[in-house]
Amino acid sequence: MGSVCEWRRIVLVLVTGLMTACGGGGGGGGGQDDTTPVSMTFEPQTLSVTSIEGFEAEARFVASFDPGGRSSLFLGVAEPERLVVDGEVSVGGNSLYATLRLSSDLKPGVHTSDVYVMACADVQCTSELPGSPFLLPLRYEVLEQIKVQPPQPMHRVGRDPAPVQSLAAVLPARAGTVSVDVQGHRDAFAVEIQGDRLVVQTRQLPAGVYTARVELAGSADERYRAGVDLHYEVAPPPGGEQPLQVVPSQFDLRLAQGTQATYRFKVERPTWTDALDPVQLVRADAGVVRDLRSLGNDEYEFTVDTANLAPGAPPNSGQSGYFAGYLVSAGDHGGAAGVSISVYVDAPLRLGSPDLSLLVSATTTAAGLERSTMVDAIDGTAVRWTARSDQPWLQVLRDAGTTGIDALSYRIDASVLAREGVDHEARLTLALERPGTLPVEVPVVVRNFVPRFDMASPGVLVGGRAKVYLHGQVRRESELLRAGVLSVSGATLQSAAIEEDSRFIGSVPLLAVTLGDIVPGQAVTIGTASTLRPTSVTLPSVGALRVPLGHAVLPLGTYRPPSFAPNGRALVFAGNDAVWRWPLGNGAWGAPERQDVAGVIDAAFAPDESGVFATVPGAVLALDPVTLATRRRGPLPADSIEAFDTTASPFAGAFAYAADGRALASVVPARNFTGHGVAWLAGCPGTGEFAADVSRGPCFGDPGSPYLQDSSVAPNGASIARSESGATLALSHPGGLTLAYRGIVAQRQELARLPAGRSIVGLDNSGKVLVRDDGLLLRSGTSVARLPTLLPPGLVAGGYAVTGGGERVAVYAYRIADEATGPRARDAQVLLFSVPAALNARPALLATIALPDAVGCTAPLAASETCEHPAALRVAAGNASLFVVGPRGVAAVPLPAPGAAQAPAPVPSTFRQVVPAAGPVER
Repeated sequence: MGSVCEWRRIVLVLVTGLMTACGGGGGGGGGQDDTTPVSMTFEPQTLSVTSIEGFEAEARFVASFDPGGRSSLFLGVAEPERLVVDGEVSVGGNSLYATLRLSSDLKPGVHTSDVYVMACADVQCTSELPGSPFLLPLRYEVLEQIKVQPPQPMHRVGRDPAPVQSLAAVLPARAGTVSVDVQGHRDAFAVEIQGDRLVVQTRQLPAGVYTARVELAGSADERYRAGVDLHYEVAPPPGGEQPLQVVPSQFDLRLAQGTQATYRFKVERPTWTDALDPVQLVRADAGVVRDLRSLGNDEYEFTVDTANLAPGAPPNSGQSGYFAGYLVSAGDHGGAAGVSISVYVDAPLRLGSPDLSLLVSATTTAAGLERSTMVDAIDGTAVRWTARSDQPWLQVLRDAGTTGIDALSYRIDASVLAREGVDHEARLTLALERPGTLPVEVPVVVRNFVPRFDMASPGVLVGGRAKVYLHGQVRRESELLRAGVLSVSGATLQSAAIEEDSRFIGSVPLLAVTLGDIVPGQAVTIGTASTLRPTSVTLPSVGALRVPLGHAVLPLGTYRPPSFAPNGRALVFAGNDAVWRWPLGNGAWGAPERQDVAGVIDAAFAPDESGVFATVPGAVLALDPVTLATRRRGPLPADSIEAFDTTASPFAGAFAYAADGRALASVVPARNFTGHGVAWLAGCPGTGEFAADVSRGPCFGDPGSPYLQDSSVAPNGASIARSESGATLALSHPGGLTLAYRGIVAQRQELARLPAGRSIVGLDNSGKVLVRDDGLLLRSGTSVARLPTLLPPGLVAGGYAVTGGGERVAVYAYRIADEATGPRARDAQVLLFSVPAALNARPALLATIALPDAVGCTAPLAASETCEHPAALRVAAGNASLFVVGPRGVAAVPLPAPGAAQAPAPVPSTFRQVVPAAGPVER
């Protein structure tokens, strides 16, 4: 063995501070001569280490030594076979701690050597101390690593077969299960272990360069691993690459029902692969395609079958036809292409007139209800057909024939025109005696625009000239305005027009007729010359009725403004949970008649006096105009966004008819909705038309007032004041907003804002002359006079009204007398003042009409009663009569004609007449 200097020295360390041996003395060596040996033991006694080829290993040992009494020495570690490549040592006390790094460059197998630990006197270790060196046996086993043969670059062109390489591999059993992982272009390679080979299969991909790193790893130890790099180049074929294609790829077909036809498509494979999967059917609505067949050479044929398919598209599908499709794919890497098929199925027959709808108007005759149309087979062949109807009013006159020869003929029975609604639909079912075809249903819609008059407003004519609005079926399509259609007897037809207001639900039309030369007592009939369904209304003419003076006592309560029927000779009004009727018969007023109606809000005669309508919370009641018995109760819809308002001021209106026959009512939001305050009330029976009878499915619409989005406007408490003819209604909101509603003329005028809490109680037909509930008279928004200041001393004003022409204003007034049983209203009277045309003029007293008694404060006062009470005044049509309703009574007042002599002086305060005397009825 050579000297230690020839061995591979790992480390040399100087050890100092050692304890000297006991009993020693003298120089050098700490009292001990250099012949004293050093002793050493190892833990472990043999180093046995295992590693895997290509990886270093680590060995540790502890050497405990006795320095032989020396105070210092050098220790070195060496290994002669070069198994150890490096290491680290440290000394603690009399122990050497060593960590050795074993080589990673050794071949597989068992390698043995000794680790030498040397004790030296110098740093060069030229002089070893006695006992040195000390040998620790080393056994180093290197396990064989996984190995793979390096691959060669791979190439191909166009559809050439995909290259394969089988690489030799060493897969040690001690590595456990060996897995394969591919990084990079994974789709380009299929790599797997087959025995002791690593097989690399490329794929048929488009032109390009594909690379990947293949890593093999053993499950037993993460150090078992090997890797190779793959390189694969694909060149395009001459002429370049082409993807997978189907020709044609789209079929847009239109076939008659019952047709079978075949179609073909050809597959053009991609230029980089010869793979082609079986063609798949991916969709076929109602089996519209079937029987795919391969014809060879990548060509295919399929059948389209429309037998018994519904025309157009699958029912209720919302599609534009029947859809089908095939999917063609060229393996995993050749892509995919589709065949899209759209089939529109035509009915097996067609009609010469495809639209069998019929619009029936005033000019349609009975002959116009018979129709015919040719029936043709879609392919032009002669086939027997049959037809039937599903409605008795659609009568088939010829129910069978031959296509192309015989026409289908049918008749609309005129009885259908009497039904409610505009559109009436029936179906003709036509069938061909041909296999694979279904019966064809053809809708026949009758659009009934034959005129129909349901209600006239006004329904009673007062005076020699009138504008009448007719409700019902009066659309422009009705052809009412064609020459010879509209007729009038008993008066002169001056003009006629169909007027619409788009603010209203459905833009409801009305026929507006202006009549002249009306003779009182002679009825006027407005009719049509339709031969299918004549319609007419007959309007009585009563002239300007001047009622006799009258008075009746009412139980204490609050009442709404009255409504007078000039032909029915009765006054109706609501209050005290009842609807009241005060009849005028044989020239005298009878006793008021009461019909209990719990919660009634307001009531009024219909414009044609055919009934009385009353509003109650949640419903509209139709009452008999004579008995007041309930004919119909029409509840508001459960989802109504508004409800009737019960909070309008006492003696203020909450329901009224305008001159055009539309009803308006005070409303409040029923849900979280910003309402109108006043809304149009219509009959909405669900037939598509609007009914004059507002109790038939009542609903609300926009009356032309703006939505109350102004927070200063109260959402409830709005009131309605009606002019003499209803030509203008004043809509007052507690917050001060006031609107003038002028009906079908579509005007929506905002009047001057009132002080909060004030309202309009009287107005003329033009809406220019107004009187407030505090007696302020205005013309065109400018103050004319404060009426209470014009009264004789001692009189208290209770209510106000304006005549239709705006030339006179009436004031109900009385004196409060202190009597033994308490205060009483005495000397009740109506004072009639002029309304000056000049704004700086003062109204003049024209007449004073004494009343038989006051309408309030006529008995000992109840707990909440006061003698200063409001009263509701209403001027009747014709401006010849006035009615006053107060908390304890109702009065009828004849008004002198304009320019007549002064009325009699007031009745003395001692006069009291509960039941008025009979008197003549002036016309």
